[in-house]
Amino acid sequence: MLTLELPEAPEKLYYSAGDAHPPDKLESDKIVQMVIDLDVANSDSEHYVTGWMGLNSVVVIRNYQNKRGTANGFVLNKGDRYRLSIQSIEFRIPKIVLWMSFRRKPRTMELITYETLGDQPSGMQQYRNILEEELRQQLDEDWRELNDYLGAACWQIENDVPLWQQAHREITLDAINQLSAAPFPHQTFAS
Repeated sequence: MLTLELPEAPEKLYYSAGDAHPPDKLESDKIVQMVIDLDVANSDSEHYVTGWMGLNSVVVIRNYQNKRGTANGFVLNKGDRYRLSIQSIEFRIPKIVLWMSFRRKPRTMELITYETLGDQPSGMQQYRNILEEELRQQLDEDWRELNDYLGAACWQIENDVPLWQQAHREITLDAINQLSAAPFPHQTFAS
């Protein structure tokens, strides 16, 4: 049987809820650095890393390209209720325009958005335009929780992913057969 033991509070590296910058104070460089710290592919190519924070999906976006520029960041879906997106966007500007404007690098901006999902989806709403204090507090809390999750992920990466190694050792064909043959709670109460 699978006996994967999780630590009470996973160790964290680089990021935690207590050290999280508030969303309204985040800067592009910080967002990009967080994405780079979690880049398990070690690539500058466009790619995504997905994971689960409890029942909520998390996507790490690395160098997403479109006609407007390049985006790096995080998307957290809170079930089917709402989505919080925190991204840094570097605009695509032709080199001649940069040269003419005396700039060496294109402009960047932080884009933090919220949108409801489910039966009544809303359009994206920028975090800075949210006036409802309770909603802002909930999104701030979600960001702190995400920082805890990212900190635990960084610790796992830096320490040769011990939980993955443990799961890889313990998930055997025999363990899967035992799990699939086990009665589920709803089966024992039915009759």
